[in-house]
Amino acid sequence: MKRLSALVIRFRLPIIALAGLDYTFKNGMYLNLQVCRGLFSENSREALNAYLLLGWEWKLFHERLKLGPLGLALEVDDFSALGDTWALALSPELAFIPADGVELLWGLHWAGGREGTTLGAEKGAS
Repeated sequence: MKRLSALVIRFRLPIIALAGLDYTFKNGMYLNLQVCRGLFSENSREALNAYLLLGWEWKLFHERLKLGPLGLALEVDDFSALGDTWALALSPELAFIPADGVELLWGLHWAGGREGTTLGAEKGAS
């Protein structure tokens, strides 16, 4: 048994978690809020960041037009040093649905933040 215990490798896997809420209002507005701890690209416990994801959509004209004025992702690396470890991504969109299964989508993606953050690094790449 001692030989077997010597072969066991201890892994410290990162724990990635997601919790969210969503609600559809009677007037066609849809709100989605999610809190995420870690992304698939963050592969160690030290690399895990916290994310707040917020989406708001509004369907109009018998669901033929969809406004998405707010698509937001806020990243925080370290809550104790929030001013130096934040990043933000915004992605508003407008969709026209002329027929079932057809969706024409116009949108914008903007990311900004401190260097060293996941979303802030994307700013320099785009």
